[in-house]
This record gives sequence, C-alpha cells and structure tokens, in this order.
Amino acid sequence: MAELHELILRHGRETAREMVPVRQRSLVDIAAEILSCEINEFSTTYAGFCLTSLPHRDPHTRTWERKNGRCSLLIEAGRINEGGRWIECGLPFGSKARLILLYMQTMAIRDRSRFIELGGSLHNWMKRLGVPVGGKSYAQIRDQARRLSACTMYLGFSTDEGAEATTKTSIANTILLAPSRSYSGGAAQGLLWEERVELSQPFYELLQKHPVPVYEPAIQQLQNNSAALDVYVWLCYRLHILQHPTPISWARLKEQFGQQYATAYQFRPKFRDTLALAVAVYPDAEIKETKSGVILYPSPPAVAKRQLQVIS
Repeated sequence: MAELHELILRHGRETAREMVPVRQRSLVDIAAEILSCEINEFSTTYAGFCLTSLPHRDPHTRTWERKNGRCSLLIEAGRINEGGRWIECGLPFGSKARLILLYMQTMAIRDRSRFIELGGSLHNWMKRLGVPVGGKSYAQIRDQARRLSACTMYLGFSTDEGAEATTKTSIANTILLAPSRSYSGGAAQGLLWEERVELSQPFYELLQKHPVPVYEPAIQQLQNNSAALDVYVWLCYRLHILQHPTPISWARLKEQFGQQYATAYQFRPKFRDTLALAVAVYPDAEIKETKSGVILYPSPPAVAKRQLQVIS
C-alpha cells in the first residue's frame, strides 16, 4: 500500500494525480501533504484506545461496548452538576471527542500533570488542526468535552492463561465548568475556556505506562473522519512493535472496526477506503491486503524516534 507515496516521490504530486483513478486523487493530495510536511509535532494516546474505540455516532444509550480479541472497553455515561441540577451528559462520540481526548492525554504527558485546561490551549490546539472553534463546532466541542470528563471506563483483558482482569476508572476526577450563560458567545464566551479537568490518577497512570505517539499532521488530515482516526492510531500502536508479518482476518477486523455493520460484505469496502486514508498519512506503514484480510509487516514508527525524547 506504499505505492502511492512512491508514485508521488518519483513523479511529483500533480503527475501522480493523473496516474491514479479519480477516486484516489484525494489520497494523493493527503499523502503529498504528509510527505512535504516539516512539522515535528506529535500527540499521545493511551494504548488501550488503539485497540478499542469510542462510538462514531451518538448511540443514545448510557453504555457502549467495544471488543477486540482479549481486550474489551465499556464506557458508561456520567452526570455533571450544573445550575443546581444533575445533568445527563450522554456518551462521547465522533471525531471531536477523539480529538479532545487526544488533547487531554497529550497535555498530561507533555506537562507531566493531571490538570488539563479546556480553555485557550484546547482552543489553539483545535485551530492548529484546522478544526473550526466557533458557532456550531464550538458547541459540539463543549458538549463532547463534558461527556468525556463525566464518563466512566471499564477496561477488560484476558491473559494467555485464561485469567481475566477488569480496570474501572473515570477519565476525570474533577470537572470545573463555566456558567452555562457563556454558551451564548460574545464576551461571556471566553468563560468557557477557563473550564478545566483533573484526570483521575488511575487513568493518568495507565497513560504514563502505555503511551503511544501519533503524528500530529496526520491527525490534522484525518480530523473529520473518526473511523480513519481509529485505524491510524491502531497502526501506530501495532506496526512498529511487530517482529514478523502478522495476518489479521476480516472477521477480526470487523470485530474491532465494524461492529456497526451487519455483514462482512458491507464492512470490507468501507474498511478498505478507511485503511487507505490511514496509510496515506503513514508513509512507512507496510500492509498488504489479501482475500482473507490484511497482513501487517514490521514498520518504522509513525513518529521519528528523535521526537520521542520528550516522553522519556
């Protein structure tokens, strides 16, 4: 799947666009942007989120479960106290929830602190990724930040010996919220950006023990596609630790990425398109599609090692 990047390097972006089918020209543009990018910024996520993920759309339920082999994630919606009343937050979902969660984890690792500002720093980070932060998008960011801060996670793992372990943790311990009137915009809108969360100690420790770096310009290119974000962080986690080629069946891929699809027939073409997007922003990813699924090959990390010194 690295042929697209080779095509761009050999012939240039414009010529490469003419050499591929029309439906692949947007992939050429994305891949070319990554190849020409000189930005060295990276973000950090917890390894558990590379194996399981948040909902893509609002499930309108209080719980959400995602399974992947021996790993299972259950998310339970929480409540916040606002205006003297307990408000149901709902479950976090979609690309903005993923971006906010990525921001929280990145700031925690960078600053070595559990206290995260949901204000000016989040505002600037979103703008850097090209995410609009006004109007409807502003309201969505605020809503997803609250959903994330209030929810509880249950992480389940099975060992080779058959033992099973469950870790229960909230993402945040304390949520400092601005008055709801700041929602209307104008001068009062600035109050929103003084909201803060304190990450829970268990979640903070999990993140410190199992951080996975992801390339920020890649996140920028995928910022509106929650499915592609999930596949990309999965590749960031899996490829560079492999010791030998590893086949992944279509059934296993559907279990992890396509539980919303009724059949493998519906899932496969969607996953192929999503995988192509994820690989477009990961030039060194070595993956081969087969009739039975995909084969993952040992690949260089998505983020250069010299950039990771900040984590250690």
